[in-house]
Amino acid sequence: MKTLMLIIGLIVATTIGVNAQTRTMIKIQDLPKAITENLAVDHKDWKAIEAFKIDTKGVIIYDVIGKKDQQEVILHYNSDGKFLSKEPYNREKIMMKERPKEDQPRQDFQKQNVPEK
Repeated sequence: MKTLMLIIGLIVATTIGVNAQTRTMIKIQDLPKAITENLAVDHKDWKAIEAFKIDTKGVIIYDVIGKKDQQEVILHYNSDGKFLSKEPYNREKIMMKERPKEDQPRQDFQKQNVPEK
């Protein structure tokens, strides 16, 4: 029985560890030089308004929110500052992905934040 509990504990710990990710807002001026240079050359029409450093088990990527007119995009970069991709940024969709408070069940959180049709 102790062995079974140990195995279950290890599986749970591994699952939690695999999904560990930290997303830290950083200042635009604190982005790596390669990213700021890419923004100035290849994305000069977009104004960088927010930046995030994302660490997933030691793998670092950077997300930069860019704005042009009323459009917003997310520009993804690797840790070396190489441009990876661009996608539309939907602030409302991102806000719905926020984690619930510790005392609030996940399903209730999703129901509260789903827009009525």
